[in-house]
Amino acid sequence: MRKLIMGLAVVSTVFFDKGASYANALQENESVSFYVSQAHAGEKASFYAVDVEPGSVREYAFFLENSSSTPKKVQLFLTDVQPAINGGKSFLTKGEKSVRAGSWGVEDGDGIKSVELKAHERKPVSFKLKVPDRIEPGQYIAVAVSHESKAAVEEISGDKKSVAFSINPEKNIGIQIVMNYQPEKAVRDIAIDDMESEILPDGTTEFFIGLSNKGGVLEKPEGKFEIWRGDQKIHEIKYQADSIYAKTQARMKFSVKEAFSVSEPYRILFTSITETDQDSKEFSFAVGKEQSKVISSNLIASGNAKLSITKASVYDKILYVGIGAGVLILINIMFFIIYKKRRKNNQSSGSVQI
Repeated sequence: MRKLIMGLAVVSTVFFDKGASYANALQENESVSFYVSQAHAGEKASFYAVDVEPGSVREYAFFLENSSSTPKKVQLFLTDVQPAINGGKSFLTKGEKSVRAGSWGVEDGDGIKSVELKAHERKPVSFKLKVPDRIEPGQYIAVAVSHESKAAVEEISGDKKSVAFSINPEKNIGIQIVMNYQPEKAVRDIAIDDMESEILPDGTTEFFIGLSNKGGVLEKPEGKFEIWRGDQKIHEIKYQADSIYAKTQARMKFSVKEAFSVSEPYRILFTSITETDQDSKEFSFAVGKEQSKVISSNLIASGNAKLSITKASVYDKILYVGIGAGVLILINIMFFIIYKKRRKNNQSSGSVQI
C-alpha cells in the first residue's frame, strides 16, 4: 500500500502557463531553466519526495540557469498544488493565496524572492519549509515556482515608436515538493459536490461537477456520467480523472450534444470509484423553452444535430394527441352549434334546408 501511495506522489517538474501542461525538468529551449539540485536529490532531479515529521524543518535546493545571451530577472515563491479541469497537475499562480503546504515557507516578508541572472549564469537558490507541529497522516505537496514576466519591448523605427508584446508574456516553472507523513495511515475520502451547466454557442451543453478529495493522499477516481429521461438512459460518459490532490476539488467537465426537451426534467447520475470507496449522486436538470430552441437551432446550424432531435418522448406524444383531440372536439362543437342555429331559422321560415 505504501509503495502504491508513494507511486502516486511521483510527479514531474512543471512548465505551466494558464492552460498549459507539465513538461520535463530542464527546459533547454527556454531562456531560464529551474530544476532540482542533483547534489540533494540524487537521481530524482525533477521533484522532491521526502518523509517528514511534525515540526521538522528542511531546506530544498534548486538551480536557476539562464541559457540566453541577455540578463534575466525572475521571481521565486512557494505555492499550493491545484487540480486542473478533470484532475491533473497544476498549481496556484502568483497572487493566489496558499493555504496548505505552500504556506509552510519560513521566508521573511511576502515570501517572494527576486533573482537576477547574467547571461549564461547558473545560480543556486533554496526554500526552507517548516512542517506544522500537528499534522494528520498523509501527503503534503508544495510547489516551488520560478516566475518570469516578459515585459513589452519598445521598437523605434525612424520617427515611429512601437511596442511589441510577447505572445507568452508570463512563464511559470514549478517543481513539486512532496512531503509524506505516514501516508499509509491517511484517511481516503472522495466526495461529489455540486453541478453547474452551460450552453455553448454551437449548442453543446457542458456540465461541471465538483469532485472533492477530502482525504489525505492523492486520488485518481474513475466512474460514469449518465443522463436519464424518465426510465431511459439517453447518454453515458465513462471517465478516468487525473490527479486530485488531498484537500482539493477538481471540476469534472462533460460535453454533451443533445437536444433537450422542455416537457420533462432530466436526471444526472454521477458515480465515483476509488480503490477504497464508491459513491454516487443524482442531480436534476431541466431546460427552459427558449434554451431548448437555442440548443436545437445551434446544433442544426453547426451540423451536430442528432436524429433524436425529431424524436418525441412518450409525454410529448400524449401532449400532441391531446391537443389534436381537443381541436377536433372544438371543431365538431362549432359545426353542431351552426347546424342547430340554421335548422332553427329554417323551421321558423317554414322550410328545412341542410
